[in-house]
Amino acid sequence: IQFGIDYCRLFYQMWRIRNACDFPDYDWRACHSRIPLQRWWHRKRAGHILGLATTELPCVDVGSGSSTLLTQLPAGSIGFDINGQKLRFMRRSGHPLVQGDGGRLPFADASVATLVCSQLLEHIEDDGAPLLDELARVLMPGGCLILGTPDYGGWQWPLIERLYHRIVPYPYTRSHVSHYDLEKLRAALGERGLSIETHRHIAGAELIVQCRKGIEK
Repeated sequence: IQFGIDYCRLFYQMWRIRNACDFPDYDWRACHSRIPLQRWWHRKRAGHILGLATTELPCVDVGSGSSTLLTQLPAGSIGFDINGQKLRFMRRSGHPLVQGDGGRLPFADASVATLVCSQLLEHIEDDGAPLLDELARVLMPGGCLILGTPDYGGWQWPLIERLYHRIVPYPYTRSHVSHYDLEKLRAALGERGLSIETHRHIAGAELIVQCRKGIEK
């Protein structure tokens, strides 16, 4: 009996490790999850991003993680993430991969035509200012930025977040330190010369915007 109890405890500990958001294939598995809502949400997010990134030119996916989105981006697109284990897992994508910090992007000024940055802004302190500054710096004039983050302006995401905290031990949402809604995001991007052209929602809880960098005269 004691062995059975200890074995169950060990199984639970290993289950938590295997399903933690930092595990190399977490995002990939979420896109194929046996949980219908999780699977739908991740595929809906990828669908919106691909629909807004209307170019066939290579782009940079900042905070790519191990999402299947990278495999659907144009050939030559770059996956960028701070987690080296997730990047090693994503070698299967065939895309170039770069490890680094979103607050110090290793790309030249005005060198990227299309940037994708989904589910990263909310994890950056100081209202995500270091990340937004870098995204604006490397995006070329007239370039397109697809940016996704939870929408704290309505009731949907705060409710989902509270439920998530009750159900999932140590959920990744506890590291959400920068909270945005559409108007706050519009203002933050506008200060950096970026204007929102259109936006999409997932269940009213996740906000995905397409914005353009102004061309200097």
